[in-house]
Amino acid sequence: EDVVNVLEVFVHGLNGRRLKLECGDHCYTDTETLFLPACVSRYPDREENFQLYKAMVVHLWAQTWFGSWRIEPREVLGRYADPDAALACFHALETLRLDACIRDTLPGVYRHLLRFRADSPVALNKDWQAAAERLSQPGAKLEDTLLWLQRLAAGNLPDSVIYQGVMRPEAVEKVRAARLQADKQAFRMHML
Repeated sequence: EDVVNVLEVFVHGLNGRRLKLECGDHCYTDTETLFLPACVSRYPDREENFQLYKAMVVHLWAQTWFGSWRIEPREVLGRYADPDAALACFHALETLRLDACIRDTLPGVYRHLLRFRADSPVALNKDWQAAAERLSQPGAKLEDTLLWLQRLAAGNLPDSVIYQGVMRPEAVEKVRAARLQADKQAFRMHML
């Protein structure tokens, strides 16, 4: 509650799109709302905790801005023997790609991401190092993530970083379905 207004203004300033902020049991987005934990107290310093909130918000915003959800989750992840493991792998890969997008777009925020990554070091094996190298290139796209997903979905995942939260495709699909329904109703009203 102490920082929600500041974070909402900050997110709106990133690209002019209003995304709601709400409390959630985990840090995730449904593409219209960014859900954050009610309290962040990982650090003894209030400012560090605020910067962690900001990193969470920027990472969720990046999912909506740089196209993480431009897939049909059920279709894409349902191709794998273990869709939940594929989702976890997709999220880890997208975190690498989105961090690079943030690096290129918001270098000040990226410096905080580096600090938080140092607090939760992620060991990458050779395959994940190759994926990280490719996904950190300027111009890396969602399609690059999907190619690496095919290669790495069955393997071990790196540990998550403290700001990345979780992905909830069912929440995204629910919002997408509601948006489509609203568009159909608006079209019908327009045709009358």
